[in-house]
Amino acid sequence: MATASADEALRVLDSGHHWRRSGGRVRITYAFYEPGDTPPYDPYGWTRSVRAPDAGERAAFEEALARYAAVANLEFVPWTGPESGDADIRLAFADFADDRWAGYAFFPPVGEVLLNDIPQLDDLSPGSAGFAVMLHELGHALGLGHPHEARPPLDPARDHAGYTVMSYQDHPGTGYDAAHGWYPISPRTPMLYDIAALQEMYGANTARATGDDVYAFADGVGPLLTIWDAGGTDTIDASAQVLAVTVDLRPGAFSSIGRYGDDDRSRAARDNVAIAFGTVIENAVGGRGDDLLIGNDAGNRLVGGAGDDRLEGGGGADVLEGGSGRDVLVGGAGGDAFVGTLAELDGDRIADLGSGDVLRVTDVAADALAFTLDPAAGLLFLEAPGRRAVVEVGTGGPDLSLRAGAGGIAELVAGRALAGGDGGSPGGTGGGSDPGMGAGSGTVLAGGARDDRLTGTDGDDEIDGGAGNDRLAGGPGADVLSGGPGNDRLDGGEGDDSLDGGAGNDRLSGGPGADVLTGGAGNDRLDGGDGDDVLMAGEGWDVLRGGGGDDRLEAGGPLTVADGGPGIDTLVLHGLADGYLVRGRGSRLKLVDTDPTDGDDGLVVAKNVEFVAFADGTVLAPADLAAGFRAPLGLLHDHVSAEHPV
Repeated sequence: MATASADEALRVLDSGHHWRRSGGRVRITYAFYEPGDTPPYDPYGWTRSVRAPDAGERAAFEEALARYAAVANLEFVPWTGPESGDADIRLAFADFADDRWAGYAFFPPVGEVLLNDIPQLDDLSPGSAGFAVMLHELGHALGLGHPHEARPPLDPARDHAGYTVMSYQDHPGTGYDAAHGWYPISPRTPMLYDIAALQEMYGANTARATGDDVYAFADGVGPLLTIWDAGGTDTIDASAQVLAVTVDLRPGAFSSIGRYGDDDRSRAARDNVAIAFGTVIENAVGGRGDDLLIGNDAGNRLVGGAGDDRLEGGGGADVLEGGSGRDVLVGGAGGDAFVGTLAELDGDRIADLGSGDVLRVTDVAADALAFTLDPAAGLLFLEAPGRRAVVEVGTGGPDLSLRAGAGGIAELVAGRALAGGDGGSPGGTGGGSDPGMGAGSGTVLAGGARDDRLTGTDGDDEIDGGAGNDRLAGGPGADVLSGGPGNDRLDGGEGDDSLDGGAGNDRLSGGPGADVLTGGAGNDRLDGGDGDDVLMAGEGWDVLRGGGGDDRLEAGGPLTVADGGPGIDTLVLHGLADGYLVRGRGSRLKLVDTDPTDGDDGLVVAKNVEFVAFADGTVLAPADLAAGFRAPLGLLHDHVSAEHPV
């Protein structure tokens, strides 16, 4: 079976009859049949009599028009002429000769819509079968056909109301249960394929939902709908749900939120919420069940809540917060953050902890946390006074090092080995194997107080320059290079290397591979090279150049100049979003940290970064950066309260 796509939607739904498009929004007039007007077009003699819609029916029709205008580049304007038949689209109710038909409509340029005057259409509220009929017939008037009449027809697995209101088939969740009766589930909006086809025919409504929108689902019957959102940092909030949910943020994917029927509180809805092609929803919040949250290629924030949840970040720099329960966290590509209190992290499993990832313990200060990594067992032991947690991290993972994050909370950084120490906190036993032991095929080199030149082998080397202006080269392999005091030059070469400049004005080059570069004190330059690198500024005036790959660039000190280069790069700041003054647009930004108490980043000048992540989980996506800023970032939070009830 072919993959669902916008191209397939256009192929099976586009009738070839469109309203004329001549730049800008497509303007379509509409009217309602009135007594004495020209009767609706009826070449087949299907109607016995015609009547004017009442006030409620007119309001429902205008609501259906509004839901089409919300997703496509369409503007519906009331007709003001003396004859309703002169409008582009006209609605009438009729007594059909055959009550098996709920309605019919004609393609452009006729645009007549007739609905049968039967009890089944008495309820025209969104989500009712009557409203779905109205969406279906109005779809014809806009140029949409039946998917089963395409040649070849739409695959039966997708020929249902979950994909298009133009289908004759109910959503698979509709059916009869002997214990609870009939369970209908009808579309409240144009669905995934309807939106895709109309946007190809008329263009998309790019002014719709461009703020930071929250799509909140109350606990109850799961609605059947598709979300079209044109921008902003958005959230699907399922926190009110009692039954387990699936929230899939990928464009074209379906989520399962809510339940079937008011009387059945045990049967969860299935595939009832779709995300339109071209829509990016950044964040998801689960409920009280054992939920599945799936991210997309943006920097997502996934919050599981209660229950034993599974969170999958996907591409981008994601923040995964499992909440209570025994959760499985899968970061995916990009430098991800796994976040929780000590109690919340206890019993969790991080399936793919890798270089550049961060484990953030939100209720323990860095100087109060001790950790032990057991590589053979794949277990991470976390200890704070009177408390303990065990996290599964898998075998063969990277080393961990402890640092103080925003507000002094404990953060464990993966893939960064500390030179000369045990990798742990005071009182801890550290993480990983002793760097001095090497891997058998590597070299351990240590410089002195002079200016040293030290070069490793093809293995996994550990090279410590010590004092002096040193030049260290790792060569192939996963090398650990520590500059120490002095103005040093460190070249990791091929492989996944860890470079720490130490004090002094240093220059660090990662080379090919997924490298971790740390500037330390002094004015440093960090070049990641090819690969998905992590570059961390230190305490001076630092320049970070990501190079090729999806890089993570962390600001620090009074001045950071960051250039992500090619790839999907993320600029990471240590303060809360409200504490930054932001200027710029697109690929060039200036950020000033106005609140040094929560992580002082000073001045940050950045370009070629696709995402900007803050310590409180706020992430600016490409659409935000393209829009530009000329205000404190905190002013953007004025828009966060804009919610779309569903």
